[in-house]
Amino acid sequence: MIKNNLWESLIWIIIWIFILSFIILWIANLLINSNNIVDTYDDKKIINILNNNTNFIINKLDLSNINENENFYLFKDKVNNKFLIFTWSSNIWYKYIDEYWNNIDDINLYNWEIFTRTIYIEKKDSSLWIENHVIVTNINKYTTN
Repeated sequence: MIKNNLWESLIWIIIWIFILSFIILWIANLLINSNNIVDTYDDKKIINILNNNTNFIINKLDLSNINENENFYLFKDKVNNKFLIFTWSSNIWYKYIDEYWNNIDDINLYNWEIFTRTIYIEKKDSSLWIENHVIVTNINKYTTN
């Protein structure tokens, strides 16, 4: 007598399809997560470079006119090759920069990554007679959503 194994083969095919679909979904999830990790690393790398450059430039500037905990903004003047310091809330648009330190005039028309840069000075009194000036920069990625 001949046994009909067609239904057993069909069940095994269905089981292997489910197993392969779970493996493919796992691989796709791994690829999506790795892309997110790369994007996060790129953003942190750019923020770190901008932060280090900001601290280096601020250490070279005269900050005697800036009060403690007063927000100020830097502007890279390409014509005169100088960095200008702006304060007050009317100059708040100078906090929006791109990854190349260029100020962004209209954030709604700019299609690439935008970063915000807020700079202020914290004055800490040490136990000695000298006052320590600590410059704090806060650079974040700005999303237009």
